[in-house]
Amino acid sequence: MKKALIFLSAAVLCFVLVGCGSSESKQDDSPKEMTKEEIVDKLYSINNDLTELWNKVICEVSWYTSNGTSLVGEPLDIDFVVSHAKEYYDKVIKNKEFVDNLPDEYNNLIDAYDKAVDKATIIYNEIMKETPVANSIPTYKNDISLFQQYQNYFYEKVTEMYFNY
Repeated sequence: MKKALIFLSAAVLCFVLVGCGSSESKQDDSPKEMTKEEIVDKLYSINNDLTELWNKVICEVSWYTSNGTSLVGEPLDIDFVVSHAKEYYDKVIKNKEFVDNLPDEYNNLIDAYDKAVDKATIIYNEIMKETPVANSIPTYKNDISLFQQYQNYFYEKVTEMYFNY
């Protein structure tokens, strides 16, 4: 009886472990395994991350270096902005792999995103190297303008796709 109970317990434990392992399915985040709607939803989320980097880091730094205040004219703790820049930048970098693996029909978005990431990297590295100074002209001012150009294009196209499917 004792052997049967041990065997039964072991069998149940194996069943539970195997059953739990097989019931958890990891969702493949590869664009090649997703429907068009899933891709557009993911792109919308990626767009939000890119927009957050723009709003919470790049715009604030740009405005601060030009005017010495936040975007809305209030005092700005630039050290706080810089200390949190990595979390926004890392999201954008993490999304690059997904975007770069999109089907060919998204080449215009891939190009815009890659160019935005290139400019974001320049800006991020400069911000990390030297804290922005109020009322100055940063060496990466043109990179900020170009980032905005690429980010705006990505935003427009993703938003258009999102509301048209």
